[in-house]
Amino acid sequence: MSVLPDLASLPIIGHPTSNALPQLAELASLRAPAFLPDSLNSFLFETHWMYWAAAAALSLILLHLGRSRANRPLTRAGLGVLLLTLAWIAAAWLFVTPKERLYDAHQALAQAAKEGDVDKILSYFSDHFQCTALGITVPAEAHDQIATRLKSYGIKANHITAYTSEISGPTATTRLTIITESDLGPVKTTWRLTWEDLPRDDWKIELAELLKIGDNPTSEATFLPQKAPSF
Repeated sequence: MSVLPDLASLPIIGHPTSNALPQLAELASLRAPAFLPDSLNSFLFETHWMYWAAAAALSLILLHLGRSRANRPLTRAGLGVLLLTLAWIAAAWLFVTPKERLYDAHQALAQAAKEGDVDKILSYFSDHFQCTALGITVPAEAHDQIATRLKSYGIKANHITAYTSEISGPTATTRLTIITESDLGPVKTTWRLTWEDLPRDDWKIELAELLKIGDNPTSEATFLPQKAPSF
């Protein structure tokens, strides 16, 4: 599990690790079992601080009552709840759900754009990637189209200010609003991304659709020029 820094204030899931403990985040590399329903995977392996705190509080109450009343069944019940809570937290640290991997992919893409790492960006594109707003109708066009824009626009940072995701089996759709800091100043765009979760790989983008520039809706004919406009 992982936490996307730009989305830290949003009410969505993330791994209990933080940027202060990157070495622990690297341990969370096991995929959640594919045979489990998505709802069960989410319950077992995503971050649930409120549930964990409630379970821990219950265990402490049971332990206190058991010891104060010399009641062994209550004490054992408290220990059992505590051990189950610790096992639940450990599982959440070790396993990564599809929703969390999708969340992490957006973090990696934003960072790669900031660093101008075109190859890293392309690693999240499928073999059928398309984006008409960037002039990409076949994947072979992606490298030149993206590299030219990153250089021309002078991308300095990307901040994801809104994010939603819908997952259905191996496919997902995400909608995100991005504030891009560039040589032109801050630019706000809203995108819809269609993803495919490839076996033994990760989420890959099949289609990227530009929905808005600022607060103005775009059309299918909207095209972002390769060279930044001059004012």
